Amino acid sequence: MLAKMLGVVDFLAALSIVFFAVGLWPGFAAVMAVLLLIKSFAFITSFASWVDILVAGMMVYAVFYGFIVVLWMGAVWLLQKAIVSWLAE
Repeated sequence: MLAKMLGVVDFLAALSIVFFAVGLWPGFAAVMAVLLLIKSFAFITSFASWVDILVAGMMVYAVFYGFIVVLWMGAVWLLQKAIVSWLAE
């Protein structure tokens, strides 16, 4: 159950990247970046959490400086993580 809830956070973070890329809701992307950082630091021993920290850092950088090209890789990473966590038992 916890994995599915964390998958929702990953999905919402990926969705916020897509919204931010098309110019919608930059505040939503900032909030999701903070939530992603909190979630990542809670599970810091896992490799996926280190990648999540990198993606969240890129999200924060993009919100402040508008550089979104690299964020698409982060969105794909978070989306596939969300789907796998929803399918896992």
